[in-house]
Amino acid sequence: MTTFKVFSDNCPRCTSAAETLRTAIAERKCSCTVQEVSCDSACDTAQKHGFAGKERPVVMRDNDVVHQGSLSKEQATALLPA
Repeated sequence: MTTFKVFSDNCPRCTSAAETLRTAIAERKCSCTVQEVSCDSACDTAQKHGFAGKERPVVMRDNDVVHQGSLSKEQATALLPA
């Protein structure tokens, strides 16, 4: 099962990205999960994965950074497994 983590600084854009990803998952009917994680630019995960100081949201798929910034429906769908 694919796991997505959306690293958020609790802004509307971050919330929207998580919801867009959830919608794409529901439409595709895949067994992916989405977890929202509150993370400012200096949190440990940001430091560990190299996105400290970067724009939020940051989307990770199975521990790999796959997207940064606003997320469109098309982009979200492209992140899903085939």
